[in-house]
Amino acid sequence: MLKAFTHMLRAMLHQDHEEVDGDGIRLRGLGFSRLDGFSDVVFGFALTLIVVSLEVPKSFEELHRLWAAFLPFAVTFLLLMLIWYEHFIFFRRFGLHDAGTLWLNGLLLFVVLF
Repeated sequence: MLKAFTHMLRAMLHQDHEEVDGDGIRLRGLGFSRLDGFSDVVFGFALTLIVVSLEVPKSFEELHRLWAAFLPFAVTFLLLMLIWYEHFIFFRRFGLHDAGTLWLNGLLLFVVLF
């Protein structure tokens, strides 16, 4: 009887401590899937392409011209990071891996790389 009570108590405690985000939404996608890994790689590749597109300045004048391009670079980097973060939160909250979500995710990743 004590064993059954302990088991029931542990189950109740486990249910009360499900992972919840800051908005009070129970997180469903707690695991790391192939879709998450692939999406992270695509976002990382997009950020790498932005960095690689910059050339190393050879003179002070080139450095000055490159500095003028810093603001658009920083804004683009920030926007990509915000999209990645919202993408991460979406899959943590909903944990969807159905065909429709996979196609929409593929379309988003295509736009990010474009």
